[in-house]
Amino acid sequence: MDGLRLGLDLDDEGRVIDAAGQADDRLFVLGPPARAAYWETIAVPDIRKRIEAVAGALQ
Repeated sequence: MDGLRLGLDLDDEGRVIDAAGQADDRLFVLGPPARAAYWETIAVPDIRKRIEAVAGALQ
């Protein structure tokens, strides 16, 4: 959970950050749970952009 409790704490690529501050290489978040890191990610066009970014990170 992020400091403001708006959603999950994520790194720049959308990976969940654990309690130790490390990003999980296998767990990405999209949509409303990511709004703390990517406030604009609640609109469909922005979610589509985030999906493309996550897909790129997985390659």
